[in-house]
Amino acid sequence: MHQWFRKGNARRFHRVDMPVRYFILPSSPLEEREIYASGADYFPSVIQKKIVHSKNDAIRSLSKLQNQKDLLTEIVTSVMADIEFYGNCLENISKGFHPKKDPQYLMQINGKLRGFESIRKIKESSPKTYVYFQMIEEKFLAFLNVLVESINHSDKNNYYTNQELPFGFKLDETVHQFQQEKYAKIPLVRTILDLAELLECYLDIHRQIHDVCLMPPFFLLYFFQIPWLMLVYLPLAGYFF
Repeated sequence: MHQWFRKGNARRFHRVDMPVRYFILPSSPLEEREIYASGADYFPSVIQKKIVHSKNDAIRSLSKLQNQKDLLTEIVTSVMADIEFYGNCLENISKGFHPKKDPQYLMQINGKLRGFESIRKIKESSPKTYVYFQMIEEKFLAFLNVLVESINHSDKNNYYTNQELPFGFKLDETVHQFQQEKYAKIPLVRTILDLAELLECYLDIHRQIHDVCLMPPFFLLYFFQIPWLMLVYLPLAGYFF
């Protein structure tokens, strides 16, 4: 490495360390598509492994439960299936498949707007546990409603994103609290944390799809005339590369 690069701020132009947000996208969206899709891979192997890891952790934590184990197993399995359904829907959209093209599939998606119906079974016997599941349901439904709105108004040339994605959920506060060491060996708490982590894996993908579709065209720059483009945004300095 050249000596001048190691001089830090002794150089004429000072180095500035700051967070960088970046997107890597294909230079053109998918050609054969029913709904607008950038062609970016939102489910690379590292994300798939993280999803599998979260599911396995939830099953492992569930196996350690003592009270109402059968009922909770039924509920957690159902909640995981609903979250997975949401994730599969995101994956289909990212590949250019429009849910509106399949009335049966669209009906299933709209049916998920009823929420986690299985959690009602524990409301009377364990109201506190019910509240924990309800927090996950609240966040799930907030994002699912946005996704359904996008599905209803999108076509092959445009992905509809007319609103900011929701944030500031009670679940986020609870997850932060449950991450304390004193909760580490409580199976129910670990199960809630694992379900929340599984959901968050898919929410991150939803955020990426949403953010990419909101980017103005002038943000997208070509590099070296190759079929990939990269955007680097430095929000603190207001520079675009």
